[in-house]
Amino acid sequence: MVYGIIDQMIWRPSLQSPQSVGVFARATGNGGDRNMISFAIDAGINLKAPFKGRDNDTVGLGWGIGRASSGQRRYDRNSGAPVQGNENHLELTYQAQVMPWWVMQPDFQYVWHPSGGVTDWTGNRLVGNEAIFGLHSNITF
Repeated sequence: MVYGIIDQMIWRPSLQSPQSVGVFARATGNGGDRNMISFAIDAGINLKAPFKGRDNDTVGLGWGIGRASSGQRRYDRNSGAPVQGNENHLELTYQAQVMPWWVMQPDFQYVWHPSGGVTDWTGNRLVGNEAIFGLHSNITF
């Protein structure tokens, strides 16, 4: 397995400002003979302090892709299943610090070609694209 991460602030109006823009990218490569996913990459941008008075909030937009491994595709072919390929997703999230000790994070993701193309429980048709809504909560005490 090989992976790399880049996470960098690229803009800040002044040293005293809580507002900033950051970018990130991650890439992972795995052995295709023993892992379901052989390659994945994601990247995005985030804005800290997006609104006046919300200095500890962050809004983010990200994209990612995962590639089914050669071993997984071979297994699919041998079993007669649809051969998996790429899965792509787009994500929009907002971290809101509602109290000094509490962060709420609504999240929306849209996934194209889930799991690279798998069938539903009947085995007769591919699973369609998916819209996913979530809510994370983090309490620090």
